[in-house]
Amino acid sequence: MTPYPTNRSSSPPRRRPVRRTAGIALLAAATVLAGTASAIAGPSRTSSTTTASAGSSELSETTRLADRRSLVVGDRAYAMGDETGLYPASGWHIRGEMGGFWSQPIKLLDGIWFGLDGNWLGKDVAAAKYTSGHGYSRIDYSGSVDVRRTDFVPDGVRATLVGLTLSSSTAKTVKLDVDAHSELMQSYPWGWTTPSAADANLPDTGDFTGSALRFREQGTPTYPNAAAHDYAAFVGSSLRPSDHQLGPDHRGPQSPAVICPADGTTPARCDDSLVGKGTGGRLTYDVPLAAGQSKTIWFAVAGSDQGSGAAEREFGKALSNPEKLLRAKTSARQQIDAQSAVDLPGDRLLQQSVEWSKQNLADSVQEARNLRIRDVNEGKDYPAPVGQQHYVYEYQGPESFRDQVAPARTFGFVHEFTRLAAAGLAAGGRLDNCVLIGEDGVINGELRFPDEFVRHKILDVMGDFSLLGRPLRGRIVARATGHRHNVAMVRELLAAA
Repeated sequence: MTPYPTNRSSSPPRRRPVRRTAGIALLAAATVLAGTASAIAGPSRTSSTTTASAGSSELSETTRLADRRSLVVGDRAYAMGDETGLYPASGWHIRGEMGGFWSQPIKLLDGIWFGLDGNWLGKDVAAAKYTSGHGYSRIDYSGSVDVRRTDFVPDGVRATLVGLTLSSSTAKTVKLDVDAHSELMQSYPWGWTTPSAADANLPDTGDFTGSALRFREQGTPTYPNAAAHDYAAFVGSSLRPSDHQLGPDHRGPQSPAVICPADGTTPARCDDSLVGKGTGGRLTYDVPLAAGQSKTIWFAVAGSDQGSGAAEREFGKALSNPEKLLRAKTSARQQIDAQSAVDLPGDRLLQQSVEWSKQNLADSVQEARNLRIRDVNEGKDYPAPVGQQHYVYEYQGPESFRDQVAPARTFGFVHEFTRLAAAGLAAGGRLDNCVLIGEDGVINGELRFPDEFVRHKILDVMGDFSLLGRPLRGRIVARATGHRHNVAMVRELLAAA
C-alpha cells in the first residue's frame, strides 16, 4: 500500500493555546539545518512551480529538483540530499561531508541509492515531482514501474526511514538494487582545525549480517587526547535480500565519486571529500508486483556512536512498524501546526510562510546524549604558549570532575594583569592560583596539565551553565568563549524554557 500520508489538504487549524514546558533541548554545535519547505540552492533563473493551497500541509515542486535540497529531521537523526533522490557533497566546515545521513554527534552515510532493473532513480529515471510535507518528504518517479519514495525520521529513534511504493500495470518481478556508502565520522574536528577532520576520521569497514549491511569505524585517532570510539551504522529492510556486494564504491549513479577540492571553486558535480574514508555495499531484492497493485518496502538507515549493538537496536526499532512511526510523526507535526492559526486573505504567501516556519523550528531540534564540552580555539586568538588546544570532557561523576577539570587554573598575560591591577581589578589574582604568561611562556611554575588552558575554559562553561538551576542534557561546543558568551547562552535557554 502507499505509505501514509498521501496528497491531502486541510482547512486552517483551530487556534489552541501555546503551552510552554520546563524541559530544555540544547544544540550548541555547528549544525545548520535547512527548512522543511523546498528551497532553491542559488539564485532562481526560472519561475517557481511551487504548488500549495491555503492551509495545505504539503508543498510540491517539479523544476530544478537537482538544485534544491531535501531535508528530513527527527530529534535524533536527519538526512539531507537533493530533491531527485541523489546525494551531492555539501557543506563547508568539513567540505563535502555535511550532507547525507547523520545521528548527532556522528555522520552515518554519504547516501543511499535505489535502482530498478539496472536503472537508478534520480538519474536514469528522472524525478517528476518533489513534495515537502509536515514531517516527511516524497519523490515521484514515472516509468514502466511507477515509484513513490517517502522519507521521514521518527522522533526518539536514531534512524531515517525510506519507503518505496512500487506499482505496475502488468504483473512482473523487478530487481531492486540498494546502494549505500558509509562515512562514519564526528561532526568535529573540522577540515582546517588542528587536529583536523582528516586526523580524526578513521577508515570504515563493511560486512553483511545476513539481512543488512553493517558499517563500523573503531579505534583511536593518533592526535593527543584522542579518545577511543566505536561507531556503527546499519542499512537494510525487513525483507531478506537475494544477493549482496561489498566494496569501496557503491554510490549508485554517483560511482565513481568526484572528490571535492580542499578549497577554491567547487566543480559542477562533487560527491565526496578529501577526508572521506568510507566504504560501500549493495543489497539486491527480487520484488514481485501484481498488475494494478502497489507494494511498499521500507528501508532504514540507523546508527550509533555507542557500538554495533546500540546501532542494531535502533535499526530494529525503526523497522518494527514504519507506518505507525510515520503516523506518529505527522500527528506530532499537526499538533505543532495547530498551536496557532494565521488567516491573511490579502497575502496567502505570507500566511503560508508563517505556517511553515513552525515546521522549520521543529526541524531545528537535535539531541545528542551524554554531556560533552569542548573549548575550541584554532590558534588564532591566543599567542604561544596557549596556541591551539582541544579537549573533550564527559562528566562521569565527581571523580572525573575533580581529576580532569577542577585543578585547571585561570590564565592571563602579564600585560593584561598589569593593566587590570592599575585599574584596581583582579584583586584575587595571585601567583599561586593562576597561570601567568610572559613573553617567553609561563613565568610562575609548571602547568598542571599540558592543556590546562582549555580545561579551565571547560570549567568556566560548567560554572556559567550552573546558572540554569536545573540539570542539562546536551552537547556543548565552544570556541574561544568567555563568561559573557556563556551567560548569554544561558539567558537564551532560560528565555526559551
